[in-house]
Amino acid sequence: MKTPFYSFLYLGMCTLFFYFTLRFKNLYLSSKSVLAIYFRNIAFFSSIAFLIYALMGIFSNNPFWLGIGNIIGELFFLIAFIYLIASFFYLFYPNVNRKNIIFFGFILVAISVLIHIYFFPRPFIDSKGILHFQAPLVPGLIFVFFSFCALGPMIILFLKEAILNKKIRKRSLFIALSLFLFLSRSVFQSLFESNFPLYVTSFILQMLGAFSLLFGFIIKIKEEK
Repeated sequence: MKTPFYSFLYLGMCTLFFYFTLRFKNLYLSSKSVLAIYFRNIAFFSSIAFLIYALMGIFSNNPFWLGIGNIIGELFFLIAFIYLIASFFYLFYPNVNRKNIIFFGFILVAISVLIHIYFFPRPFIDSKGILHFQAPLVPGLIFVFFSFCALGPMIILFLKEAILNKKIRKRSLFIALSLFLFLSRSVFQSLFESNFPLYVTSFILQMLGAFSLLFGFIIKIKEEK
């Protein structure tokens, strides 16, 4: 069985985010920062989600298992979004109990998964090796909602840092750009799949977002040296 093209893309994304996981793990060991733990979790759960999406190619001829993989992969992305939201509150509203945010976030994730099971997806892989999620409207809107809640505030945060702090301007701009591209990817893949050019563009945005995030990390490493 030929491995679909998209699987290589998602395996690359999985590898990249696992690298970020290790970086944040090392940062936590040296600093004991709560934020490092949150970012480690974000990277880790994102890497698991990308790995599951990549492995869906094994079931290219089985719509049911493709649908199961879609739901499980999205579950891990939603968990990553919850930790991203918790990170925002840690930075701006430190007096808010973040354990409650994470707890209620997990409840919302569980409800979202149940809704996605009810509106069961029927993904397929076309002859070009591209995965089509075919997300029903309701789960698609829910995923976009989580994306905006998690990514939107952080985009504003890093843009603000880029304006106010010249020393980390490039790094902040690259990270803000990557988050914006990931947000755009979520919107295009969830709501505009019927428009094939936009849907294919979402994969390009995802790759550009990954490179932009990597550049942000490279710049950070150079700054630390």
